[in-house]
Amino acid sequence: MTKLWFLLLLPLQTVITRHPLSVRIGGLFDLSNTILPVSLGTSVFILNNSSSILPSTRVDLHTQYSDGDSFSTHQVICAQLQYSVFTIFSGAKHDGVVSDILNRFHVPHLSTEMVTEKEMMERPFSLYLGPSKEDMTMAVETTVKTLARPGGKVALISHHTSILLTSSLLSNLQRDRLDVTVEDLVEKDIRPNLVRIRKKNIKTIIVDLAADLVKPFIYQALQAGLLHTQVTLIFTALDFPHLPSISHAQLTGATVLGYSLLADNTGETDRTRRGISAQSLSSFVHADYRSVLLHDSVLLFGSSLSSLSTSSDPETERLNCSDPDSVSSQGDQMLSHLHSARLEGLTGGISFTDGQRDNLRIHLVRRGEEGGGKDVGVFNTGSKEWSLEEDFMEDIEMEGRGENLEVYVMESLENVTGIHELLTDVLEDISISLQIEIELKHHFGHPSLSTTRMQKLLQDGHLLLLDATTLLSLGEDVAITVPLLPIHGPLLAKDTAQSSLLLRLPWHTWLGLLLSLLLTSIVLSLLSRISPYQRSHSHLSLLDSLWCVSSALFLSLYYSKLQSVSARLLMLGWSLFCVSSLLLLTLSLHLSCPPVSL
Repeated sequence: MTKLWFLLLLPLQTVITRHPLSVRIGGLFDLSNTILPVSLGTSVFILNNSSSILPSTRVDLHTQYSDGDSFSTHQVICAQLQYSVFTIFSGAKHDGVVSDILNRFHVPHLSTEMVTEKEMMERPFSLYLGPSKEDMTMAVETTVKTLARPGGKVALISHHTSILLTSSLLSNLQRDRLDVTVEDLVEKDIRPNLVRIRKKNIKTIIVDLAADLVKPFIYQALQAGLLHTQVTLIFTALDFPHLPSISHAQLTGATVLGYSLLADNTGETDRTRRGISAQSLSSFVHADYRSVLLHDSVLLFGSSLSSLSTSSDPETERLNCSDPDSVSSQGDQMLSHLHSARLEGLTGGISFTDGQRDNLRIHLVRRGEEGGGKDVGVFNTGSKEWSLEEDFMEDIEMEGRGENLEVYVMESLENVTGIHELLTDVLEDISISLQIEIELKHHFGHPSLSTTRMQKLLQDGHLLLLDATTLLSLGEDVAITVPLLPIHGPLLAKDTAQSSLLLRLPWHTWLGLLLSLLLTSIVLSLLSRISPYQRSHSHLSLLDSLWCVSSALFLSLYYSKLQSVSARLLMLGWSLFCVSSLLLLTLSLHLSCPPVSL
């Protein structure tokens, strides 16, 4: 009798715990998007052919398109609800409209859009498998702080398609003593914006543009001469590793970095475990990054639906937007299973905490010379920490090592506090303007460094500042004393080639002498014409006056033609001026030239 009851109850238990035969899901995309609908169809096809997730269930996909405006999106989502869809997958621009309607009817919603954490909290029935805008902003901020030194210059190129939180990024970078220049691209011709960045000698540039704008940006950056070996470009587009236009920027020698949600080491074992063939994986990887998120969303849906089916049969029901009181009877249960799901996808482990995905990994990718990308770091959105490759960190240290300068100051006395403070201020200004690190080292009394050590420091490119007393204490070592820079007096050179008898006067001094010569000549010519006594004998032409005034420079005057008192007084004053000038020039030459040792 017991066996008979067991045989009768066995079919009933199978009916209660069986997988549903068919479940309908909906896809909502903008009409201009041709990639995501195909990716969603491919993911559903893979799910239906999987023997491990939903072996006895068929998932039916119903896809509709909006015109890209909020009204059209509202109409399309209401039409999807009337088709009795169990869950909605979307990649539409007006994601807020979709989330608000589905939240009212308690229908689970899986989206590929990137929103803020606040928006995630306001949309409880919407799950976002991609990073939040805060996560991307923090990843870029940490990358820039790793590359740029305090006091360095950074450029942020933004657009209306940007994904970063600009105000938050600016405040955090400026708090780290970075000089940030923002260029908002509005016009189609962005070359004037890029030229301004080039003229400011900015080496770290954040390019916050959509993936389809990267190609025209690179072409105009090449025309503007922005790209060269010392420039580092950081692209925020998550499709970065597979953008073909990046290769043009690499030809300039610029360092090109970007981000990806897919690691570059997804091997055959991972594909087999996730039920993806090599051909299918290639179609996801080389398409829009949101295609990868759609695939993981379908896997998450299948795993959650399988878990829900163990306790009750999922039922699809028709909902109407004109009846706001009607809600999905199993929407809350399905949302609970989505939150508690744990599985592996193309973007790594998928799990949620408080409705937000935790431990999502954002990979920092460096574009290689042969194409493709190489992971050089991973940012964990859960711990908010970077894990950078040792080779990448060594490259950064090697690049920065050539931008360091050690300045050794050696004084014979210790009462040089004023000099030390002045040097500190000057070197700090030089460090900021040249974007290099300068370390000031001070030695009092007799130099604690040997002459051999000093010569080694000079060969390594360091700077040594000595006063005259310390310099004399080094003796007759010409190899050391010649390259040193004195800070209190002239350098006592041992080589005659270091001395020069040529006058190096500023240009305005020579210009003043020439103008004085011409002015005196003109006045002398006018006096010879105005003075009656001079005019009665012989008046001087402008050429004669110029010759007479010029001869005074060589202390040789020709007075035979100067008859008037005014003309003679003028030339007497000019002669005294020439003698005084020659004396001052001789004294200046004596003070500026060091003594020559024969």
